[in-house]
Amino acid sequence: MSDRAIKKKLNNVSSEMREIEQELQVLDEQILHFADVEDQARLKAMVAETPITSKEHSQAKRTLDVMQKSRDKLVEKLAQLNRMSDALLDSLG
Repeated sequence: MSDRAIKKKLNNVSSEMREIEQELQVLDEQILHFADVEDQARLKAMVAETPITSKEHSQAKRTLDVMQKSRDKLVEKLAQLNRMSDALLDSLG
């Protein structure tokens, strides 16, 4: 691959990494919010001990779990892009 093609690919990878980092910032804020929601629902379920509050807690927990899994996928994608960036930089030198 020519240096020009490598630089273009490196630029694309860098742009995608920045986008993912921004997504992670937003997702981290959302996770903090939903962690609070889940915690409040958990406490409410413990105090009230009703089927409705238990269901609300389960739903809040599921939402938080899904968000955590989404975050984990983004972190893995970012790591892959970082490795790709390193390989591209190595091929330039």
